[in-house]
Amino acid sequence: MDDRKRVNDQRVVKMEQYLASWISDKESQSIPLTKKGIMDMARDFYLTICHAQRAKPGKFKASTGWLYRFLSRKDIRNINLTGEIASADSVAATNFPAILKDIIEEGGYVPEVIYNMDECGLQYKKMPKSTFLSKSVKQAKGRKMDKSRFTVLFCCNLAGTHKHKPLVVYIAANPKVLQPPV
Repeated sequence: MDDRKRVNDQRVVKMEQYLASWISDKESQSIPLTKKGIMDMARDFYLTICHAQRAKPGKFKASTGWLYRFLSRKDIRNINLTGEIASADSVAATNFPAILKDIIEEGGYVPEVIYNMDECGLQYKKMPKSTFLSKSVKQAKGRKMDKSRFTVLFCCNLAGTHKHKPLVVYIAANPKVLQPPV
């Protein structure tokens, strides 16, 4: 049932069950949700339930206060999205090792001629996003973040016998950051 002490409208309880299930479904599909989207869907579910029961809609309003209490009751939290894992093709990634093995066997390649290359971005002027302050100071002065960066490429063969020196890709032919101090 519901963990609330007092419930005036059983249609709201049913709507919240449907809404929690809908949120769980969207989470499994890695579809991001907004507060407005959840509140709109709550209104839609409530009106659909009222229409199915041939009842006049009650006083339910999907307000911000209701939303925060609902999220708290259902133990749903808002988090920042990180990474790109939702965009990855997991089926292709699962099948690729077998395909690569077939290509290597068909071509008769040896580990000394199979190379792998990867890249990494290096932000050499990045400042921390947070700091420590004494309790007497209420707010720290922020500054614009410097996004100066360059890309470093790494490459070696499968056997590990030939490792290329890292290759630096930058907007300048001779970046100042890599020049020796004068």
